[in-house]
Amino acid sequence: FAQVTNPPIDPIRESIVMSIACWIGPEQNVLMPPSASHCRRLWLESPILLPHEMEALRNIGSCFEGWRVKTLQATFPRAEGPAALKANLARLCEEAVQAATEGCEVIVL
Repeated sequence: FAQVTNPPIDPIRESIVMSIACWIGPEQNVLMPPSASHCRRLWLESPILLPHEMEALRNIGSCFEGWRVKTLQATFPRAEGPAALKANLARLCEEAVQAATEGCEVIVL
């Protein structure tokens, strides 16, 4: 009865809304006339990257002129407990905002 009134998700027919693929890089105004800058984005099939894919992402600036990448440290000392987590999340947010303000197109955590 539950499947009749509440059918399971159909991954074939709902692939667009079920996808974990994503674009990264500078997004352009879609209302502007198309230009080469609209194509300067990278398509990832999954946000979960293998080590060699992560290394390629960190070095993307050497392949694509104008792409700036910043890697931020996202760890904190576990022994210091929840207070350290809160403080380091605040620091991480500040560093991410600073990197974006400086013009970084990709921020790696």
